[in-house]
Formats: sequence, structure tokens, C-alpha cells
Amino acid sequence: MGWNMKNNNRRKSVTFKSVLALLLATSLVAINIGIDTFAANTSQTANAGSVPNYDDVIEDMHIIEAPDVIESPEVENAEDVYFSEKILGSARYTGEWDKYSSNYFYNQLSDDKKAVWDRLDAMAYSYLDGSNKNTDFGTTTYSGGSAPVLGKIDCTSSNGKSVFSSSDDLSNFLYMFRASNPQYYYLNNSIIFGSDYSYVYLGVYEGFEYARNRSDATAAVRNKLDQWLSDIGVPSSETDKLSKAKAAHDKISANVTYNDEVVSSSSPQGAGLSHEEDEEYFTQSMYSALILGKTVCVGYSETYDALCNALGIDSVSITSPSHQWNEIRVNNSWYNVDCTWDDSSNILRYSYFMLDDVSFGNESTAVNRQAHTPTEFWIGIKPTCTQNIGSTPTKAGTSLPTPAGTVESPVFDVNKNGNSYTIKITDATAGATIYYTTDGLTPSPAYSKSSIISSGDTINVTDYSKVKAMAVKDKYLDSSVSTAAYSGGGSDEPDTPDTPDTPDTPDTPDTPDTPDTPDTPDTPDTPDTPDTPDTPDEPDTPGSDNVISANEDVGKALVKNEYTGHSELVDINIIQQSNICRMYNPITAEHLYTKDAGEVAYLVSIGWNHEAESDYTVVDARDADATPVYRLFNPYTDTHHYTESVGEVEYDVSMGWIYERISHYVYDKDSTKGTPQWRLYHPSGPHNWTSDTKEIEWLESMDWINEGIRWRVL
Repeated sequence: MGWNMKNNNRRKSVTFKSVLALLLATSLVAINIGIDTFAANTSQTANAGSVPNYDDVIEDMHIIEAPDVIESPEVENAEDVYFSEKILGSARYTGEWDKYSSNYFYNQLSDDKKAVWDRLDAMAYSYLDGSNKNTDFGTTTYSGGSAPVLGKIDCTSSNGKSVFSSSDDLSNFLYMFRASNPQYYYLNNSIIFGSDYSYVYLGVYEGFEYARNRSDATAAVRNKLDQWLSDIGVPSSETDKLSKAKAAHDKISANVTYNDEVVSSSSPQGAGLSHEEDEEYFTQSMYSALILGKTVCVGYSETYDALCNALGIDSVSITSPSHQWNEIRVNNSWYNVDCTWDDSSNILRYSYFMLDDVSFGNESTAVNRQAHTPTEFWIGIKPTCTQNIGSTPTKAGTSLPTPAGTVESPVFDVNKNGNSYTIKITDATAGATIYYTTDGLTPSPAYSKSSIISSGDTINVTDYSKVKAMAVKDKYLDSSVSTAAYSGGGSDEPDTPDTPDTPDTPDTPDTPDTPDTPDTPDTPDTPDTPDTPDTPDEPDTPGSDNVISANEDVGKALVKNEYTGHSELVDINIIQQSNICRMYNPITAEHLYTKDAGEVAYLVSIGWNHEAESDYTVVDARDADATPVYRLFNPYTDTHHYTESVGEVEYDVSMGWIYERISHYVYDKDSTKGTPQWRLYHPSGPHNWTSDTKEIEWLESMDWINEGIRWRVL
């Protein structure tokens, strides 16, 4: 990800990331005070095409004076248009506007990061409808200039150190905050932070820098949301959320158009959004959709988030490198919705209404597939969508899948431990996720602020009576909410009288018999169990270096990823010893290798050949000698590449390739296990991997270059 800073004749500010095709979803722009590392990587060239130069995209960083930007419509009696009595919305913590937000990502954070989130939320809310609503935003100065910002947010924990380990860690956190809080319409996509990540400022649109403009804008946004919500109506039941989700989708489609004015189609690789255009059209805010009536994908998705959450339909925004869309929760399961792409013509469309992840990503072109492929950091964080409702381009589906059952309610085991209580929480439904609260409020995946616990783990509290828990599982109905009850047989008062029985312990003089226990010196035999450290051999077999955990029931595994530096959630078959299919495109001469039966079937349906005789067996990730193979994609040549080298991945990504995922596992080329597999390269671009010496000879005769043994397979 490249960062760019550019000057103008009055105030220096931040540029925005260019995007693919006609899709706009800019990345958070980070300016690291005192460190110019991120200013460097802004012009990249792919092997088969050029990525737009960000400097070319933004010729002039002209800043529009705030008093001239906002011409909000007159709002009559705005204070009388509240809708909160009729709408479920998300739980209120700071105030009325919380109903438009989601707590889904918040609930997955550590306590330290939740504290930073709460500070950020309180600051943002104060300028929306709190103590600072009549206060102008301040400005801050950084190495490249100055900008209007939302306060200074402390990012440290009780030890005085930042809760963030890197700029990516901080940026990802802020992505989640923006994707959860569409109500803060005045935030743009810039951030300014210290070199030690101990504080951060969030940039605001200069048009909303002044309180007099922001007051009018806030009233206009609230009025329009209340009007649309009144038109849609309140869901009468969990299943009725389907019709309301459709009504919200239709309301946006009928009242918002895609803002082609900010899209430049001069480059076949994509479009550029300038700082000046964004400041004029507020494209990264729902304000653009609600008030201006024209926006890009961010405005569509944030508006849909706000409507759905206010209606009691959990909704979050998800991003790819070039696009943004929604995932919503109806009848306790998650679905993808893309209002932007469904608004691509004058006809009301439902091509992307409540789809599963596989259908959502099955696009005919590489650019579209990439647009619907979530950015890597969302893996393991975003909801998984496994069902759809049968929507077609011209008709929204109307039938929700029948739930597989209802998740069992969590069970508590409460034990007194001095002045506190240790509570073990378990759930009998395999694969269920448990949410709990300790303040007496109702837990949930997204509606309320909750915490997540694995079945069988414990928490410590001073008041057990306020502990509640519920559990969820994909394709199942949520469990009921359980409340902890003390089962320890009474308080310490009765217990301690029992301890007078310990005078019986004079009997323990009998324990002089325990001199017999000198036999227990035999238990030095248990030092034999140190022999079980022979299970250090185990580390050999269970490549614990690769696999963190695996769950056969849900078909997922959590694996270490040396390239990204953190864990990655993969399908269970990726870590298993099994066949990998070799696919061939007779038009492009590309070979693609996959363990995904669905991908094989899809490729065959569009003309690829399955070269089954060249399939081979790859290694189980739990073998200590197993090495991951990374899969990359070139959006300009529509080709894939595979490598076990982290250095090669980093280089390819710097040249415009897109990292997709871990593909499979192999043995290192120097291993004594397995059969060697060679990699060959043709000067026209493609690679081929094979263990067939005759195929190697033939390819070499056709001017392919033999790069030698790359790894070993079974």
C-alpha cells in the first residue's frame, strides 16, 4: 500500500489511493509524523501493466474553503423528526446516533483496543451531537503541512505503550471503526499518527470543519435518515427483516446515482479520485448519498449500514482494494449485499442481493473478481456468508434457508475465589461462538458491546449475577441468553464453619503412615514422562509451526502466515494431505493449481481443461517439514503465480501482483522427503510446475527456461 503527500498553495493535505475500473473505495491515508517511509512507495509498475501514478491522479491539492462547501437543504422542525421510538437499532451507549452503528468488529478486539475505540467514539460523538457540536474542529501540523482533524486520541494502554504494533495494525483498526460507524459522516479517510503509534488524529472533511456548517449538515442527515426509515417501516419479526433489507436496498437505488463525475476512465487500469473531488463530493461518507444524491461505493455501503442497523438488521461494510459493500445478518445468518453494483442501470436489479461468499466472488472478469475479494486483513474477522436466497438480476429472493437447528444455550460453572468468582462458560453445540457481557446487558454478535470466549474457558468477575452469555453458529438460530448463577453451595459463611471439621485433621497424624508414600518416590518414574518430551518428535509431525488450530466440524483452520506476519483462516482441505488439480487454459496457456472442487468445476464450465493425469498430492501442513505455497494474482494479465518464497511474494506485490492466500503445502527442495517438482518459465510470462521429466524436456525444446527444483511433493 503506497502513501503519498502533496503540497498546495495554502494547506497541505493527504492524497487518496487510486482504484480499479469504475469502482472507488479509497484507503485510509496514514501520515507518520517524523517518518517519511510511506511517502516512498507511490509509483509502482506491474509486470504486465502499469498501476496509475498517484502523483498523476492528483495534479492540484486545492482546498475548498469550508464556509463555501456545504449548502445543506433547509431543515424544518428537524428536532421533531426523531425515529428512535419506532426503531430497534443498535444498543445506545453514547447517545441516539449509536443506533446506526455496529459492534461486530468491536466485539473481537482486545480490552486495550476496545478502550481506544471507546475514546475515539466518545470524541467523534461529541462533535456530532454532544458537548463539541457547536465547536469548530481544530487543525494539527505534520511533516507535510496541516489539516483539520478530530482531536488527539490516546492509543496507549496502562503501561504507557501503544496498543498498536505497526502502522498496518493501526490502519486496520481504523478501517474497522469506519466500517462500523457510518454516522460520523464528517470523517474523511486520512489519519495522522505518531511514530510510536501512541496517538492518532482522524482527518475531517474541510467542509465540515466549522460548526455552523456541521450543524446544518447533521440536521439534514438526520432528517433524511428518519424520512427513509419511516418509509421502509419496522420489521415485525426476524424473518421480516428480509423484506426490510430489500426495501432499504430499493430506497437507496431509487434515490442515489453513481457519481461518474469523479471517475476518470482515461486509464484502462482504473480510475482516480482527487483530493479536490473528494472534498467537493464527500464520496467517502454517507452524506454524499443522502444529501447530494450521488456517490461511489463507500457512500452506498455506509448508507445501507445506517439504514439496516437502525432497523435492527446487523450490517457491516467490507472492503477490497477497489470496492466496498455490505454484509447483513438476517434470521441469524450473514449475507453479502452490493447496492452499488445493483444500481448500475435504470432498472432495479438484485444480482448482488443477499449472496453467499462463493456466488458473490464468482465474477466473469478478473477485475470484478478482485473487486469482490476482501482485503486480506478481513480474513478471520469478517462474517462468513455461506447461504443465499435465490436472487436473480431482476428479482430479489424471498425464501430464507431453513435453519439447521438452534444453538444450545451456554452453561456456567461459578466458583468463589476469595473476593471474586471464577466462571467457566461452555456450550454443547460444536463450533458455536459464545458472546458474553459482565455488566448485566444482553450479549449479541453485533447489536451490543460484548466479548467472545471459547467454550470451556474461564473469566474472573466480582459480581457473577451480571454475567450473561449467548451463542451463535452459521446456519443455526441463536441460542437464548443465559444468566450466571452461583452453584457453589452457599457463601463463605457456611463454608468456613465446615472447616472447623479440620480439627479432625488431628487424625492426619495417621498420615505418619504416609511414610509409605515414600513409595511415591517411585513416581520419579513420572520423570519417565519427561520421556514424553520424546513427543518433541511430535513437533515433527504436527507442523505446529504452520497450524494454530483446526476445526473439522466447521471445515476451517487457522494457520500461521510468514508473509503477512499474522494468522490466516483457510478451508480445512488446504492443510490436509490431498490431491491438487492442475487446470489449463487453452487460450492463455496458463496453468492454475487448486484444491478447491468448486473452483475446478467453475473453471471447467468456462472452458478450462482439467489435466487430471498431472494432478499430484501435496503435503499435510501439520508435518513439521511442510512449507506453505503462496498464491498471487496479476489483475492485468489475469494470471496466477505460486511461490514458497516470502521474498518473492513481497517483490511481486511491489510490482502490482495481488496476494490471494496460502494455496497448499509442500516439502522444501532440500528435504529428503517427496518427489522433486521443477519450475519452468517462458519469456512471454507464464510459469509451469511439473515432476514429469519428459514434460520438462519438451518445454525446454519450446524455449521454456528451467529454473530448477522448486520444492517437493508426494
